[in-house]
Amino acid sequence: MENVKSLNSLSYLKVITQTENVNIEFEDLVEEKVIWYFGKKISSLVYYAKTVLNKEDDKPVCPKCGHSMHKHGYTNPIKVKYTSDNASRPTFILLRKARYACDFCHRTMQMEASKLIDKFKSISLRAKHYILSLLTTEFSMTEIARQATTSVSYVLNVLVNSIDPYNLSKYDNLPKHICIDEVRVINRVCNFICCDAVKGTIIGVLPSNDGKSIIEFFKSSL
Repeated sequence: MENVKSLNSLSYLKVITQTENVNIEFEDLVEEKVIWYFGKKISSLVYYAKTVLNKEDDKPVCPKCGHSMHKHGYTNPIKVKYTSDNASRPTFILLRKARYACDFCHRTMQMEASKLIDKFKSISLRAKHYILSLLTTEFSMTEIARQATTSVSYVLNVLVNSIDPYNLSKYDNLPKHICIDEVRVINRVCNFICCDAVKGTIIGVLPSNDGKSIIEFFKSSL
């Protein structure tokens, strides 16, 4: 019982999720196992957790009719990629989200873990921030993907989605030499990217590669 208590303590949650007030409860089971990730088998450390209400006596309110809701089981576990000090053994959290059903209209909803992961995503916010920090270095996309145990396409996806496509340029004027290319991200859409050919600094990334958007971007940079 002492082991279970320590695993579910607030200090343990703070170490794992880097925040104190999270609605996550960890189980006492921690495994080192081989799992499939981005199409390949890797040895990883796996934690098991589930979302809970911040207070046990609280009941969520139905967003549709305003009536109280009752617990209605859990979702299938989501494989959440987390950061790890050991790049050769990445860390995952198998997260089950609590489901609730409305007593009046029977609408269902699930309890999200917004401090840990974005809705509909499977890579934690901490892992995404780690990738963003590596993007400010001189590491290549391939090296960043290797260190973060992700794919190159996901690293590109993080880059494209984390910046304002039409307000990127730090230049009063465009540099003399520019490198231009296309990148394909997870949604299979080609994105336009350009950078300073001398400094290697990214000037702009656009969500598409159509000529109208590219012309509009360069006009705004003049």
